[in-house]
Amino acid sequence: VVEEVRLAWHACPELLQAVLVLPFVLSRNGSNAEVLQGITTLIDEKVQSADTEVLAEIMDFHLRRRDYQAVSATAQKVADVLTPDMQVTLAAATAHSGRLPEALGHLRLLPSPEAGHKCPVSTTTIVSILDLAVEADIITMAATELSRLQASLDTQHMDGLVNSIAHRGGSQTIRDLVDLCEVLSTDADTPCRQTTEER
Repeated sequence: VVEEVRLAWHACPELLQAVLVLPFVLSRNGSNAEVLQGITTLIDEKVQSADTEVLAEIMDFHLRRRDYQAVSATAQKVADVLTPDMQVTLAAATAHSGRLPEALGHLRLLPSPEAGHKCPVSTTTIVSILDLAVEADIITMAATELSRLQASLDTQHMDGLVNSIAHRGGSQTIRDLVDLCEVLSTDADTPCRQTTEER
């Protein structure tokens, strides 16, 4: 099966998306573990000869599988051709792995988006970074990079973040989070200020 996929992909590179979906389908259907591993290995073999667009897709594939080590391993093989999209994927993988300094390092390498453009970093990654920043007591540092990238969180996400970490920090941490609400909130009324202070 794996060899048939290999030959078909070689003959028709446009099958990239279909091949990247295969591991998810095979896993969901409880397919043979050897076939699943074979397809995953086949995808990784493409790294050395792939162009940047394919590499970005492969890194995103590993991110969706929550194989954060594979994301980093892929990036290390092609460190000289990393694009902003790949840096975003790396930031997500390192943040979800609990490696805050690396995540912030990848954010610093991203160009500042033009005014009004959407932040390239996902909401889940933003929340993970802020959660880690509270633990490391570097909220301001994290907020600086996120605000530069025009990151924003809606009231629900921001309030959920505050609720989940308020018990771990002192009054200064709460004040820092309140200030962060004002910077990153998508709601002009910023109701999380009142909610947080009341707690």
